Amino acid sequence: LNIDSSRFEILDLLTDFVARNLGKPSDKILSELLQRFAACSGTILLEQPELLMSLFCISSDELHLKFITPLAKKCSLLVIVSSVEGFDNEFPESSGGFQRDIIEFTKFPITCFHKSIALLSLKPLDTGRAKDVTGTLRIIRGGASAKHLPIHVVENEYLYYTQKESTKLFYR
Repeated sequence: LNIDSSRFEILDLLTDFVARNLGKPSDKILSELLQRFAACSGTILLEQPELLMSLFCISSDELHLKFITPLAKKCSLLVIVSSVEGFDNEFPESSGGFQRDIIEFTKFPITCFHKSIALLSLKPLDTGRAKDVTGTLRIIRGGASAKHLPIHVVENEYLYYTQKESTKLFYR
């Protein structure tokens, strides 16, 4: 993208993040993360924050309460990018020790959906890729109350086709 680099900042939370925070209490880790976003008041794009649940053994509720909700209050727009397809599957009842993890990773996106203004869902074709369609883009209203929102979400579904350096949208 041709965006001036002075208009955005990338906070790399992957390089050495786990090694630096290993053994720290989760409250301290989440509050330090919030401090990293102290100067941000515009749009924040947060990619896969659910990984924090696995890395530091915290629940979905704790992640929302101590990080996602306070971060959303600091900025004008919080965009959460999450991959939830892996959690759409039916799991066998005898999942053993993973039962808690399955519940927490299912709960995280559901809670995000309830707090959101709009949901954008990209899904590739179930059959793979066709010559003229790559997948679907779906826009739906989120679960946040529409009474206090200045945004009117127009729900629609589009087909998209991605080529080398371009993506085209088509009405479905």
